[in-house]
This record gives sequence, structure tokens and C-alpha cells, in this order.
Amino acid sequence: MQICSDGEVILCDVVEGINKSAFSYGNIFEKSIKDIWFSEKANRFRYNLDLKECIQCDKFSTCNGGCRAVAYKYYGDINKHDPRCLNYSEKKEGELFIWKKEEMTTN
Repeated sequence: MQICSDGEVILCDVVEGINKSAFSYGNIFEKSIKDIWFSEKANRFRYNLDLKECIQCDKFSTCNGGCRAVAYKYYGDINKHDPRCLNYSEKKEGELFIWKKEEMTTN
């Protein structure tokens, strides 16, 4: 969790440079940390239960659907699988994932 200088609470420090407002779960000037941390919105982000395409995967308990920030940057949607997932990529384990400019969204 990160508390930004404006009081916004984000659950991952990576997202501040992507789109902080899409990942804000409350403001400490309006709610307590406890209320923000245990909120329904924060729990949905943490447990990724909206990732319908991933929940049935036998690796879901390990990867939890991957990184929401990477999914957001790549697809513009936090409820998509991590594009680095081998189930959805032509890559093999150990190969590097290379971002293709034409595949990234411009949010």
C-alpha cells in the first residue's frame, strides 16, 4: 500500500505513474486506513475475483492473475489477465516479454 501526498491510498506503488485515480481506494483525509484497506473495492483488487478468465486456472492460487498495473497498461482494464501469462502468450517459460508499442493502450 502507498499513501500519496494528497492522501490517496493506492494498493501498489507501480500504478502512481500509470493512472493513480484508477487505482485509488480512498483518501486518508476522508476515511481511516482500516476502512480503506478492508473495503470491498480494495479486496476485489487484492484477490482479483473479477478475473473470470483466470479463476479456473490451476496456477491462480500462485499468481493471483498477475499484475493489475501491467494488465491496465497493456489492455486498459484491470480485470484482464497479465499479458505476460504463458496461457495467453506465445512465449515459453523463461523467455522475455517484450512490449509492442502498437499493442499498448494510450491512457
